[in-house]
Amino acid sequence: MGRLRPDTITHVEDFLRCGDLAAGFTRYHCPDCNHEKLLPFTCKSRHFCPSCHQRRTLQTGTWIANTVSQPVPHRQYVLTPSPPAQSVLAGLASGPNNYKSDKIMT
Repeated sequence: MGRLRPDTITHVEDFLRCGDLAAGFTRYHCPDCNHEKLLPFTCKSRHFCPSCHQRRTLQTGTWIANTVSQPVPHRQYVLTPSPPAQSVLAGLASGPNNYKSDKIMT
């Protein structure tokens, strides 16, 4: 299979330390009730750590919904042609010179 790239090894090591209090944390203190909470550091990696990837995906989706997208109604349509129509469309997609009229089924 070959050797792993150095950044792959780094991602695995970061994933193993993700959310571990022994790897470091931030202490939050509430001045009103004197309650303290320890928040462990995360690896902040995408595609390898499921919890960090999910958090990043939700943050990005929220940002797109609130900042990028316009507040207009929209609909999504999915069209699935029948198998005979798929073969005709495949012939059209390959170019006008490759289209053969005998592919059309009636």
